[in-house]
Amino acid sequence: MADQQYLQLEGQLELRIFYENTKNQLFGLYLVAADTSYLIRPADSPPDIDNPFLPYAGNYITATGYVEDDVFLATYWSIREDND
Repeated sequence: MADQQYLQLEGQLELRIFYENTKNQLFGLYLVAADTSYLIRPADSPPDIDNPFLPYAGNYITATGYVEDDVFLATYWSIREDND
């Protein structure tokens, strides 16, 4: 998509439930920033495979990417594993 507006977000990777209390209840990995949160996955990772960020749930991330269909698609990221 040529109109992609790139942004940089910093926040914590958090496992959350969405579609809670429905037949379609799912778990998703969110980037929770100071004023917003998005489901997150790498831009080059298909949505039907396991999210490669999942092992880093609870860690902080700085990510550059774009939002498409309410999902933050990260094109570059740095994960801080010390959480300090």
